[in-house]
Amino acid sequence: MTRKNVSNHPNGLQIRQQIANLSARLMVDGYENDLNTACRKAAKQLGITDSRLWPDKEMLAASLHEYRAVFAPEHSQTQLQRLQNAQAFMMTIADVDPVVIGDILNGQASEHSAIDIAVDMEFEKQLVFHFTNRDLPYRYLPGKRIIMAVETGQEEYLIHLQSSPAMRQLRQEIPTRDQVLSMTIKQLEEYLTKMASS
Repeated sequence: MTRKNVSNHPNGLQIRQQIANLSARLMVDGYENDLNTACRKAAKQLGITDSRLWPDKEMLAASLHEYRAVFAPEHSQTQLQRLQNAQAFMMTIADVDPVVIGDILNGQASEHSAIDIAVDMEFEKQLVFHFTNRDLPYRYLPGKRIIMAVETGQEEYLIHLQSSPAMRQLRQEIPTRDQVLSMTIKQLEEYLTKMASS
């Protein structure tokens, strides 16, 4: 007996769209901060256990964009303000050459999600000294990817300590038309200047 190809499911596109729409609603309504987590939660709520019927990242991002355009039109202004906050924070640690990364750059971050900053791991002690001297509360987080969280009163930043080769790669990434994966302070400044003039 052959196994049915789920990707050719007669209602596959409709099921994917339902999951994507519910994922977007969970993000915009503040129930989830991460699109992938929202997708898993939406699929579970809809009773769709076969992940082959889940939407891809592009469909999720498109649904989120459409939902925000209708139900949260202020989102783009909020994201711009959050990027300005990130730039200000990055300027305070400019001597360690930080790079902003993650969903904040492609508009998929929720208003409540932390902003991800990558820093070369050789600067860990310098960062701790910096945060301590400025009375910025920070804490170490378990796991290998995120090493510390810093709260400034406006935002929470997750500091990712990366190897030197990984940092070089982040700084050299060329943004595509659809997705920006990282920005240095200078790139972020140029982007914000461009957005302010448009």
